[in-house]
Amino acid sequence: MVFGALITRWLRRQRWAIAMGAFAAMAVHNHSIESSRKTYEHSIHMAQCAVYILRKTCIIAVRRLLGKSEHPYWSILDEIVVKVLGFSARIGHVKASRNMIDGYASMQRLAAPLFGGHVSNVDLGLGKGSEDALWITQSSDTKLGSCPVILYYHGGGYATGNAGMYILAHTELLTLLEKKHGVKCGVLSIEYPLAPETKFPENLHFCYRAYDAVVGDFGVKPSSVVVGGDSAGGGLALGVAEHAFRRDKHEGIGALSGLVLFSPWMDHGVKSESHKLFLETDFVAGPELLHDFSVSYAGNHELALTHPQISPIHAEVDHLPPLMLTVGEREVFRDDIMRFKTKLHEAQKEVELHTGKETPHIYPLLWPLFRQEATSALTHVADYTARRLKSQS
Repeated sequence: MVFGALITRWLRRQRWAIAMGAFAAMAVHNHSIESSRKTYEHSIHMAQCAVYILRKTCIIAVRRLLGKSEHPYWSILDEIVVKVLGFSARIGHVKASRNMIDGYASMQRLAAPLFGGHVSNVDLGLGKGSEDALWITQSSDTKLGSCPVILYYHGGGYATGNAGMYILAHTELLTLLEKKHGVKCGVLSIEYPLAPETKFPENLHFCYRAYDAVVGDFGVKPSSVVVGGDSAGGGLALGVAEHAFRRDKHEGIGALSGLVLFSPWMDHGVKSESHKLFLETDFVAGPELLHDFSVSYAGNHELALTHPQISPIHAEVDHLPPLMLTVGEREVFRDDIMRFKTKLHEAQKEVELHTGKETPHIYPLLWPLFRQEATSALTHVADYTARRLKSQS
């Protein structure tokens, strides 16, 4: 038992072990790609990633030895991982990105018990059976409906990503909530259908139904629900908050407790200065691929640019609950997020902001990478979430 505890303690501190485990998981995760063999070869892509990692590791190490690092505030592992994520994002093939993320999520699920997390599949009655969502808690005894819920919508440009891609960050958030505030809750991460197989507004309506199931079928009060999302999932979360306002007001059952958005994709125009400044720093795909993601989801780019449920920078904000935003100083969405924050202030909405020093897109969710800034952000999110839940109880 003592030996096992020592191994667990060591693994919790080894970001390198986690990163290499993630790459190993991605390398062997090779399903559902037969239909695209003519345009995408998984083994070749993984070989390219391996060569890229080795080359970038050498370049970064030499630059650091010479005192010429592009990102002196980052650790060498942070820098390598961001470069590899950027390389994968720019492949421009949905199957490639999905397989990479699926492998990474599989690794996180395997590692979750080492960090005190428990993950189970949940059937919400949305048509995908036990694949509707993941229920992330600190104990198998914590059932959906027995505690407050962080209802979460992952990012990925509406076309990639899955419900398990941030299990470790979610587990750390739950740990902070319980240890610091005595708040025991769970994260319900929704496995919504992706584009281009499913297009707007069907994806968003699926997310509505997830909220309806939590409140209606599982009996969780809106005041015990905090909705969260990152990147494209941030836009979905905002849409769900609007839906919750209409639904709950009509039924007279109270209001949503709060809203947490990690680096939300606010404007599909991608014209802000930060898109130019941090194109090479951040790992988010460039304007051309973001355009493709927009069209894949919306059907046409004009709709993506103007529809308030796709580009929330154009949305009405009067109905929104108190919000928290996180933004990286060196991410491409920075300027658009700050514009949205200004809009909230002008509407006299309650909003909190955590800005990660020298950090890229969704830095809190990359935990345990960017450990100092990610932990600081997750602590802020835990403080906000606990305060909102307690104020509504």
